[in-house]
Parts: sequence; C-alpha cells; structure tokens
Amino acid sequence: MGWSPSSAEIPHEFLATMLGVRRASVTTTLDRFRTAGYVSTQRGSIDIVDRAALLQLAGSTYGVAEAEYERVMGFGGTGLDPCA
Repeated sequence: MGWSPSSAEIPHEFLATMLGVRRASVTTTLDRFRTAGYVSTQRGSIDIVDRAALLQLAGSTYGVAEAEYERVMGFGGTGLDPCA
C-alpha cells in the first residue's frame, strides 16, 4: 500500500479495520466526501482534493490522536502535520 500527503492506496476494508468501523461506513463516508468535493476515489485509492475543507470539518479533533501518540511514545519535534 502506498501513501503520500495527498494520496493513499488503501482498500476500504483495511481503513475500516484501522478505524474500528464497518466497511460500509467507510464507503458511505467517502461517498459523501467525494460528493462534497473533498476527495476523489478509485478502487483501492483515495486522493485528497480539498485538504483545507477536511481540516475545517475535523475542527479541534485533528491531531489529537497524533499528539497522544507522540506523548506516549516520546517522539516529537517534527510537528503533527506532515503537509504543513
């Protein structure tokens, strides 16, 4: 599976497992994001189209998990946003 700041080759089933949700929920959410113009999807691939809109949608929840991971694991200094 590939990854870049704006594109990920990741099946819906794998993403659902990572998030602890049903695959159908991932598909429904990605369809809504695609309709809103936030992402484009192809089989096994998700491309970020409007990152600013996704960040606004996430609001204050963006970075919470990453900050906790850095706190627990002792990593840091690089910031939470690899795309900034």
